[in-house]
Amino acid sequence: MKNLLALLFALFFVTTAAAESYEPSGKITQTVLAGELSQTVYAGDNIAPIKISYTITEGKEGEIKGHQSYGLSDLGLTESWEGSICEISGQIGRNLVAQTISAYILVQDDEGKSALTELSFEITEKPFSFAWNSESGDMNQSIKAGETITPIVFDYDGIKTWGVSELPAELIKENDLEKHTITIAGTIDEGVAAGDYKYQVVVTDENDEKHTLSGTITVEGLTDVTDIHIVENEKQTATAGGAIKPIVLKVANATTVRMEDGPPGNFNGTSEDGITLTINGTVDKTAKDSTYVMKVIAEGNKNNDTAFATIEVVHKPVETSSSSTLASSSSAAPGSSSEKASEPKSSNSSAEKPSSSSTKSDKNPSNEKSDKGDKTDKITTVAMNGAKFGYANNMLTVALPTSSMVRMQVFDLTGHLVESLIEPVIGSKIFSLAHLNRGNYLVRVESNNQTHAAKIAVK
Repeated sequence: MKNLLALLFALFFVTTAAAESYEPSGKITQTVLAGELSQTVYAGDNIAPIKISYTITEGKEGEIKGHQSYGLSDLGLTESWEGSICEISGQIGRNLVAQTISAYILVQDDEGKSALTELSFEITEKPFSFAWNSESGDMNQSIKAGETITPIVFDYDGIKTWGVSELPAELIKENDLEKHTITIAGTIDEGVAAGDYKYQVVVTDENDEKHTLSGTITVEGLTDVTDIHIVENEKQTATAGGAIKPIVLKVANATTVRMEDGPPGNFNGTSEDGITLTINGTVDKTAKDSTYVMKVIAEGNKNNDTAFATIEVVHKPVETSSSSTLASSSSAAPGSSSEKASEPKSSNSSAEKPSSSSTKSDKNPSNEKSDKGDKTDKITTVAMNGAKFGYANNMLTVALPTSSMVRMQVFDLTGHLVESLIEPVIGSKIFSLAHLNRGNYLVRVESNNQTHAAKIAVK
C-alpha cells in the first residue's frame, strides 16, 4: 500500500522542527564529492550515491562534533560517515507514488551550531514492465515427479491483474506486492503424470491489455497415471440462455470422463484424438445469476483426477448506481444476485475415454439466501456453518472446514467491481487487499453455499 499521506506529514513536521530548532553555523562548509543533491529517480530504483565532505573553516579544521539526518530512512535510504565525509545511498521505496520529497542532514560544529544540507528527490512511478528474471530458474525445466523446481521469477511494474495457469500439481504461484515479483515454486506431486506442462503467466496493464509469458515444465512422472487439466477457458462469464466458451482439457490415461455440477443447461464433451477433450453447451435461460463450478472427472485404472471450470452466469449487462449497497440483504451486489444458486445435482452422464462420443449434463439449481453483511471497517472472526471470515490490516482471511471453492468480490462505494477472485481454499487462505487504493470498500465472500458481506477500509 502506498502510504503517501503518512510519509508527507511525517516529513513535513520533522523538516519544520529541524529548520526551526538549530542555530546556524558560519564555520561549516560542504563540498559535494559525488552524486547530486537533487535527483530524479524511479520508485524502486537506487539513487546515484551522494558523497559530501564537511569542513570547519575556523578553529580546528575538520572537527565535526555531531550530525543527524531527517527523512532519509523514510525514503528507504541510508547514510554512512567516515570522519567528516557523509555518503548517502540506497533504494527509493518501491511503493511511493510520483512526488518530490526533501530530506536533510544537520551537521554540528565545535560550538554547537549547525549547518543544514537539503537533498531533493523527484520520484516518478515506473512505466509498465513485465519480464522473466534471468537470475531465477529457467522458464523451461525438466524434473522428476516428487522433486523441487528451481523457482521461476517474473518482475513487473504497473500491472492491474495477474494469473498463472497449467502448472503441475503442488506447484505454487505467489505475488510479492513489495518486491513486484511473481514466483512459481514448489515440489511436484509424486503422482503427477509424465508429460509437458505448458504454463502461462498472464498480466494486464492499466489499459486492460493482456501480456503473456509462457514456459514448459517437463515432468518425468509415473506411467499410466490418469491426469486431466484445463488448457482453455478455465474461468469465464456466460449469459443465461447462451452458449459457453468451449472448455478445452488435456486428458491422459482415462477410461471414463464425466461431468458433475456446473450451471443448469445442456453440455457435451467431444474428443477426436483421445487426448484433447472439448466441452460445449448452452446455459438454461432459467439459470440464476451466480458463479458455478463444473467438475470434470477422469477415471483411470490407477487413480482418478478432477479439473474444475468456473462459469459466472449473468442475464444481462449489469447496471450500477451510487445507491448500490453490498452489505444490505435487500439489494444485490453488481454482477451477482441477492440469492445464490447452490451446487446443482450431479449428472449421471459420462463420456468414455475421450472419443467422438458426447457427454451431456442437465442440472437444476436450488435457491439459497444470502447473509446480511456487517457495516464495519474491520471484521472480527465471523463463523457461518463452520466457515470463518475475518478482516484486519488489509488482509481478508477465509477458513473452511472442508476444501471448497471461494469467490471474493470487492466493490467501491459506487457499486463498481474492482476485484474478483475465484480460488480453491484448503483449510485457510489469506487474500491481501493492500494493493488497492486507500479508502472504503464493500467485500462479498461466497463459499459452501454461504454468503458474507461487509464494509471494509483499506489503509
